[in-house]
Amino acid sequence: MNSFSDWFWLLIWTFVFVCYLMVLFQIIIDLFRDKDLSGWWKALWIIFLIIFPFLAALVYLIARGRGMAERRAGEMQQAQAATDQYIQSVASKRQPC
Repeated sequence: MNSFSDWFWLLIWTFVFVCYLMVLFQIIIDLFRDKDLSGWWKALWIIFLIIFPFLAALVYLIARGRGMAERRAGEMQQAQAATDQYIQSVASKRQPC
């Protein structure tokens, strides 16, 4: 690297690539967590993500982004409810000093 601008652009493109990988893995995780989508559709999405990665990710986020957010919110609510239930069960078993 000969100059600061080369280093800066390398840093920018590395950041963009890491962001893309994060989005890609979130899409793959969402695909396999979706119970409404059949196995053939999941396989088709994965193939589309391999052949046209940027276009497929963009189309997936536009077409299924709302459902992706709703599934994630539902999972977080279930996890919070399970945590609250566990805390209440442990707190109710507490022995007096």
